[in-house]
Amino acid sequence: VCSALWPTLSSVSRMEQRSAEWFAARLGRITSTSAKAIINPSARSDSATTLMGELVREIATADYKDVPQTFWMRHGEETEPLALSAYELYTGVKLAAGGFTVSDRHHLLADSPDAGVGLFDVVVEAKCPSPDEHGRVLVARAAKPEYLWQFAWHMMVSGAGWCDYVSYCPDYPEHLRLFIRRYTLLDIFPDTVKKSRKKDESDQTIISAEHIGAAWGKIGNFLDTYQNHLTRLGLTLE
Repeated sequence: VCSALWPTLSSVSRMEQRSAEWFAARLGRITSTSAKAIINPSARSDSATTLMGELVREIATADYKDVPQTFWMRHGEETEPLALSAYELYTGVKLAAGGFTVSDRHHLLADSPDAGVGLFDVVVEAKCPSPDEHGRVLVARAAKPEYLWQFAWHMMVSGAGWCDYVSYCPDYPEHLRLFIRRYTLLDIFPDTVKKSRKKDESDQTIISAEHIGAAWGKIGNFLDTYQNHLTRLGLTLE
């Protein structure tokens, strides 16, 4: 059911993450880092407005505003290759390097997962957190809730069947360094029951496909508004 909602991708290139070329390709495009502000049902409307303003600024100034890196962000970037190698060793699966891709559905939609399997039927998102956070992951056996929107974006825009979340911390004993959990869109958008407030009405079950359709609706509304602003401001992105 859900696969009908997935677009196909046309690859722009498989460029090195955080390279000058990578940053240039991201200018003005909506990627997984913006997913929470768009597809999270609990996102505030001003979050989308703020995001749109940032994207407009990127196109207008031809300058990608990189987020200042914290110690753990730098640690994660440096440790990520070890995490992906550990994933390959544990699963026996050879990973393809992640790259920047633009959706055939709309030229402003893009994605840049850490890695993929085969033709990116599976995407991998690796995190290398602090020892405390990795301990929380081992106990909860789950990613932070805010990461789920990033995983959903990877699957929705790439068409991947699932996203493997990896948490890796080299400070732990070898058997505890690696945690892998597979997420599907059904995990992130599960069936829910909307309780009726009226005694004479039944509760309403909202299935996963409806939630996913609503998420695509939010993306479509965001794109329409964003494109209208670009046209009004005389800005273009090829």
